[in-house]
Amino acid sequence: MSCVYYIGVTGVSFEAAHITSSAESGEYGLHGHTYRVDVEICSSELNDYHMVMDITVLKKIVSKIARELDHKLLLGGLQLEERIGEYPCVIFEDVPQVTMEALARYFVARISQELRSPQYELIGKVCVTVWQGLNEYAKYCSSGKDRGLSTSSS
Repeated sequence: MSCVYYIGVTGVSFEAAHITSSAESGEYGLHGHTYRVDVEICSSELNDYHMVMDITVLKKIVSKIARELDHKLLLGGLQLEERIGEYPCVIFEDVPQVTMEALARYFVARISQELRSPQYELIGKVCVTVWQGLNEYAKYCSSGKDRGLSTSSS
């Protein structure tokens, strides 16, 4: 499917902490960010209402996902021993640590799940950009059928 119509939502934000380590920079530790999420979806044709989809529905989906992560500690599946007391966590079971790249893939997977009904069958690619601060971002794009990452909350 070749996309010719694009719609998007920008600036949905949430606050979260994560623990990262990098062999390249040698940095490691618990820290937090204000994340901003931009979403773009596309279609090769328009639906019966002459839209890719109702933009307010897309904004509600993205905002709901962001609320679920807001003010949580985001941990990779291998970081379970690093839980801090009773702090509310979201565990990303399929990655060793939660990065911007993992968050972008997670949002694509969750949005794709929400768009599985027949009314959204014309939607093609889903792209998500996750911003960490003003100048750092990661982007993930896939077809609407990608399931992406699994998580659990504690």
